[in-house]
Amino acid sequence: MKNVKQAIIVRKDLKMPKGRMASVVSQASMKFLIENNEAERGDEIRVKLSQQEAEWINSSFSRSVLSVDSQEALKDIAFKCEMSGIDVYYVFDDKELNEGEIRELLSISLGPDEEDLIEQVVGSLKSV
Repeated sequence: MKNVKQAIIVRKDLKMPKGRMASVVSQASMKFLIENNEAERGDEIRVKLSQQEAEWINSSFSRSVLSVDSQEALKDIAFKCEMSGIDVYYVFDDKELNEGEIRELLSISLGPDEEDLIEQVVGSLKSV
């Protein structure tokens, strides 16, 4: 059995207060469940888990919270993960936008997936 983990990457350049950062990281961690909801009703959640996700939920719940210095760096990591077959989930700023404005990317979560696969992409990043 291989080790399974989730990685969450958050932007340091935004200098978010600790509470806001905790909220963003928490949201990123849960995104894989919310975005894979197969329930037909809005008041229930039914998620079909991959083998790695089920193993993660039922065992170690291992995760790391890492940081990058810009939105571009975050997008580069997301692209590398998508090219490697790692599921990527995005957390955008939820502020109200004016016409023509684009949502700012705050954080991403990767996996849960095989730890070795995730480490190939994020191994050089620093912890928050």
